Amino acid sequence: MFKKCLNCNKDIYVKPSQFERKKYCSRKCKGEYQSKNPIAFSHLSKKKLIHCDNCGNELQRKPSSIFDKNYCNKECKYEHQRKIGSTIN
Repeated sequence: MFKKCLNCNKDIYVKPSQFERKKYCSRKCKGEYQSKNPIAFSHLSKKKLIHCDNCGNELQRKPSSIFDKNYCNKECKYEHQRKIGSTIN
């Protein structure tokens, strides 16, 4: 069976058992397609939306990078430390 690659539109041979799964002719084509259409693959991301504890900006972080206090950057962290008068590790 033949099918068209989603990225380059080239005909690719597909085994009948993989007809629904196979969508690209190569890994390179798959990467190019995902780069062109990032919204279509956003459901695969495990990042969570959190807010900076100093300025309130929205941040996307992996669950392993979320702490008790979260900041946009070092400047935001230091500004918050100056406001409350203590150091935060």
